[in-house]
Amino acid sequence: MRYLYYIISLLLTAVISFFIGKYICENDVNNKFSKIVNKIFSQEVLLSLMAIIVSSVGVYISDRQAEIAKQQAETAKQQTVIYRQKVYPHFNIHTYLGDKRINDRYINQHINIYNNGGNFYELKCSSIVFLKVKYDTDKYYIPANSFFGVSKQIVSDNNLIYKFIGFKNNLKRSSLSRTLAKHAKKNEKILGKAEEIIFVKVYYQDIFGKNHTLYFNGSTGELLDNNVGEKLFKKHKKRLKKMSYKLFSEFSVNTILNYIKKHKPDDKLLTNINNK
Repeated sequence: MRYLYYIISLLLTAVISFFIGKYICENDVNNKFSKIVNKIFSQEVLLSLMAIIVSSVGVYISDRQAEIAKQQAETAKQQTVIYRQKVYPHFNIHTYLGDKRINDRYINQHINIYNNGGNFYELKCSSIVFLKVKYDTDKYYIPANSFFGVSKQIVSDNNLIYKFIGFKNNLKRSSLSRTLAKHAKKNEKILGKAEEIIFVKVYYQDIFGKNHTLYFNGSTGELLDNNVGEKLFKKHKKRLKKMSYKLFSEFSVNTILNYIKKHKPDDKLLTNINNK
């Protein structure tokens, strides 16, 4: 568009010059002078037209070069994204229940971590669990330790690279929730419920030797902002130090009720993440 405006302005200059010369020639009684003026203005028109052509070509080439450079930059950006997708690992978190009982309840909860991307040199994974308690109208997030009994790195044909294995953790959690619901009903509370909220930390080194740390909401598989993930892990560690129990297997309804007595309803950080 820029060179189009330039062409129009030059054309207007040429047309105005032409009509001025023509007017002088037609109204001047001195024929010799008219010829001179006509010649001058004819040359001016010719020069203007030449200037229009040269300038237009120059502007057009300049615009085309800028457009090509922009397209090349966009192509390079897309190629970089594709390259990274091929080279860098792409982790997926899958939380599931297993080991079905006769009464149709699942005993264990596990986590599988898959890599559907590139290779890596080093891998370290860890998890934290908050027991999300809804009691009456309030919510509490109680840190739980050793929710998963075993965690290990795995080599498989289906891109599975890491696994957190639970031992009766879902059975324990569901039992707590049922007992808490009975206690809430007995004490005329609106609600009593307990469920686990899982967060996973994945540390790896890429093929270029650069270290990376990723945080996931293990319950949903959602990738978290690193700042949020760091705060969650620090918060879990800090709260766990203040608790009298050490393992999730030591949890009881009294553990939950004692926590509720000593603590206010939980902060917005965990609540906002869980409500997404």
